[in-house]
Amino acid sequence: IVKLSRAILDDDLPRVLIIDEVNRANIARVFGELMYLLEYRDTSIDLMLHQGFVLPSKLFIIATMNTADKSTRVMDTALRRRFDFFTLDPDVEILRSHYSIGGATNELGEELYTGFVALNEALSDDLDKHRLVGHSYFMDDEFDSRTLRARWDRQISPLLDDYFFERHATDNKYSLERFWPSAKA
Repeated sequence: IVKLSRAILDDDLPRVLIIDEVNRANIARVFGELMYLLEYRDTSIDLMLHQGFVLPSKLFIIATMNTADKSTRVMDTALRRRFDFFTLDPDVEILRSHYSIGGATNELGEELYTGFVALNEALSDDLDKHRLVGHSYFMDDEFDSRTLRARWDRQISPLLDDYFFERHATDNKYSLERFWPSAKA
C-alpha cells in the first residue's frame, strides 16, 4: 500500500490493489494503522515507519470474499464501514457472453447453460444462495464434454461433497448426467 501510494504521488495515476479472499486474513494485521486512512483519504498521519503518510484517493482497493465461507460472518464492523459490499452471483448470461463474444468455443451448446441453471436452482433449493456453483467453473477456451467431466470430477463434485458432508440423503441427487445428460461416460 505504501509503494502504490508513493507511485500515485509521483505520477498522479490511479492504482488498483486487489485483495483476494480478504476474510481469510487477519485484517487488523494486514491494514494495521492504515484502517483509519481507509475512511479518511488524503489525510496525513504519522505511521510507525513513515512520517506524514497519505493514502491517496486514487488508490482503489477491491477485496473479494466467498460468502459461503463462515469467516465472513465475523467481519470487523470497522472494516464493513470502510468498504462497499455487493454480491456477484453466478450468472448464466456471463457464461453465454464468454462463448458468444469472447472467441471461446462451447461444444455443449445450450445444454451447458441449462445444466448450469438447473444445478444452481437445485443447490439453492437444497442449501442456500451462498453455496451455488459459479460460472467460472464452466469458462474455458474450449469447453466440451471431456472438459466438463474433468471439471465435475476434480472440482465441482468435491465441492458438492463438502456442501453435503452431513446430508448424505441428497448425495444421489447430484450427478453430472442429471444436469448434462449428453456427458455420459
